[in-house]
Formats: sequence, structure tokens, C-alpha cells
Amino acid sequence: MDVARVNIVEVGTNPQVLRYSDLPADGAEEGAEATTQQYTLDIADGFDQAVVASSALDTQAPADFGFEPTEFRLSAQTTPAPAPGEEEIDATRKVDFTLDGTTAQAPRIQEDLDTANGFLMSWRATDPGRVSTLKLLSPDESEDEGRAAAEAGMLTVLTSNVIFPTEEIGEGGSWTVESRVTGDTTMLRTTTYTVTALSADSVDLDVSIEERPAQATLNFDETTNPELAGQSLKVESSNTSSEGSLTVDFDSPIPVAGGITSTTRVVYAGDQADFRIVQDQGASIQYQS
Repeated sequence: MDVARVNIVEVGTNPQVLRYSDLPADGAEEGAEATTQQYTLDIADGFDQAVVASSALDTQAPADFGFEPTEFRLSAQTTPAPAPGEEEIDATRKVDFTLDGTTAQAPRIQEDLDTANGFLMSWRATDPGRVSTLKLLSPDESEDEGRAAAEAGMLTVLTSNVIFPTEEIGEGGSWTVESRVTGDTTMLRTTTYTVTALSADSVDLDVSIEERPAQATLNFDETTNPELAGQSLKVESSNTSSEGSLTVDFDSPIPVAGGITSTTRVVYAGDQADFRIVQDQGASIQYQS
């Protein structure tokens, strides 16, 4: 997987090194017993595509995508990362997540999701939170739609993972994280974190997101859109609407409170000047404290 890039914007006041300290007390040794932590998250995503007349075009991303969140109940354990395998890089922490259960708004989706209970996600990461290896494992008995929904939710947990800079940062300080986010359309994401409160044990953050498509051209075929088959459209504009705030306890592998919601609108243009293809792609994650 691509390794995210981190850049300091402002150092802030009374800076300190921000690090996850979620390993067991004797975590310097591989095989140390880990404490299981429980989390409840509300996760949603959405994608919409439309052909819009140029005269009616609105390039601004909607602030409210109309999400229907699904409650994800997870268990997490952090243990010392084993020595890197082939094509892996050094890491200090290995975090294992297990999907214990879900509550969806639609009964049919719930039935499919129930078959995915026990879905596993594991990542290797550094103390600042930079993830370098990701593994996903679904139960053998899981249905296709349930497995896909569970995987999408777990990947939202990954893409919302807070990565700290290696340099010291203080209250009022900020940094950016540049990463690649896969979905219906692969996006290049820049997340800006600003410290609003800081202690020895936790940090409160304001979060904003900007996204743009990883590919500048959109190609259609008979499967993706029969009406536009054979056409290639280029990105004309992209705009992101986002809001977020998080509380990170350093002894927890993921935030313990707050949430992030974002929607990105991408406008594609082709040879015909009288219409545009408009894609909206959004995601939301809320951490129940």
C-alpha cells in the first residue's frame, strides 16, 4: 500500500512529540499479552453520478450527502510488530481489528452483514501511526454483499487513522497528511489536522479534507455507462466539503471521540459543451465515546 506523506504547517506552542503508546506495558517483547479495547462507530459512505446540463451545473460539493450510517462494533488489540516480511518495512506496532457486530438501517443489508461478523483487519504501523502493511480476512461463510459492506466500513477506519508528524507539535500547530483513498473513484486526499488541546495523554484535533481524483481522465464502456460508452472525459473541477474533530488518546489505536464527514464533487467535461458528468463521493465516521 502507498505510504502517506506528512508535512508540518505550523509548530504551535509548547510542542511535544505525539506518539501512540497503545502497546502492552511489557510491549518491548514480541508476544506480550495485549489488552482488548472495544469501539462503537457509525460509518457511512455514498456515491452518486449524474449527467447535468452545463447551464444547471453546481460545482460545490453538497454539505449533506444524506448518509445512512451503519453501527460497527469492533474489538482491537495492539501488539509489537513482528520482523518485516518480504517487501514489508519496519514497524513497531501491529493492530488487529475484529468486527463483533453491526446494526444497519435496512433489514436486507443487516442479514448480509451478519454473515461478515468476525471480519478481520490488521495493519503494521509506526509509533506516529504511519501504516505500511494492511491485511483483510473475511469469514468463509460471509455473503458477497456483507463482505463488501464490512470491508468498506473497515477501510473507512483505516483512512480515518490519524498519522502524527515525527517532529514536535504543540497547541495551535497543524500538519497535513497526503494519502490515496480507494473507493468507487480512487482519490488523492490531503487531510489537515490542527491541535486545539493537548495533554500528556491525549490530543484534540480539528480536521479538514481536500480530495481530487487520482486519474485526470474518466473512460466509459458498455458496462459502466452504455449511454457514454467509448467516450473519455477529463476532470474539469473538484471540490470537497468536510467537517471534523477528533479526540485521540495515545493509548488507543483509533480516536475515542468525534468524527469526520466529507463529500467530494468531481465535474468531468468532454467534447459536448452542453452537459457535464458530476460525481459525488462521500464518507462519514463517528466515534461513539
